[in-house]
Amino acid sequence: MRAERLLWLVASVAATVSMAGCSALSPLEYHKVHAPGAAPETRLEQATFQQAQALIAEQRYEEALRRLAPLAPAMEKAEDWNRAAAVFFWMAYCHEKQGRLPQAIDLYRHVTAIYSATPAARQAGERLALLAGPAEAEPKPPPPPTDKT
Repeated sequence: MRAERLLWLVASVAATVSMAGCSALSPLEYHKVHAPGAAPETRLEQATFQQAQALIAEQRYEEALRRLAPLAPAMEKAEDWNRAAAVFFWMAYCHEKQGRLPQAIDLYRHVTAIYSATPAARQAGERLALLAGPAEAEPKPPPPPTDKT
């Protein structure tokens, strides 16, 4: 029953995002329910991320933001760049859906600039093109070399 509910929630998020104009759901694919061998705090962060996804599917964006906000620094601290990028992407998406476009644009820019090698950066570029114009979606030169891949 729980697995069925989870599949329904993921499908709901996928449908919501698809209707919003996102062409792929790569950030979602990085967050599977189970991570055997993951540390307890990682499992807690995964569960929190999944709760935020469910809230996004229900269009409860402010609540989703409250769940996502503490995850971003935790992912960065853990040097989990794909997940950090996904968290920032979904935070931007929530701001966008609430009509807070300056905040959304800033976060999408952050994802494309800092996490340029991640799937979330590609999606953030697509959202920027829709919100701020095609010039925003053009690839930017990568930042100085780091391990954020």
